[in-house]
Amino acid sequence: MKKQWEQNRLDIILMGISLSIYLMNKFWLKRIVLHWFIQCYLNDVMAGVCFSAICQLLMCFWMKRKIRSSENILLLYLAGAYWEFIAPLYLPQATTDICDLPAYLLGGLIMIALRKLQRKREKRK
Repeated sequence: MKKQWEQNRLDIILMGISLSIYLMNKFWLKRIVLHWFIQCYLNDVMAGVCFSAICQLLMCFWMKRKIRSSENILLLYLAGAYWEFIAPLYLPQATTDICDLPAYLLGGLIMIALRKLQRKREKRK
């Protein structure tokens, strides 16, 4: 059980950090910083980080293995494509922004890079 906690700790921490940044941006940062990235894409990058962490935790829980980088990118791409192209068909508040998809994928790539760094650090121990 301790080994599984060690494996999932990074995902739990990064999920909490990404949700915190999302909430800070939504309720505070957007009001004081007018930069286009903060206004339009920071929350999408954080969604990619959070979604990747959730997928990793679910994969460990149900499949008893870590998610592969290719699976992570594929899941992000499919979920992002659904959210950007299909959800606006039935959710009036949803809008399509093709640039959101790379932002989601950037969040996933950040997670992949952090997981690789964690594995290298664990091997050194």
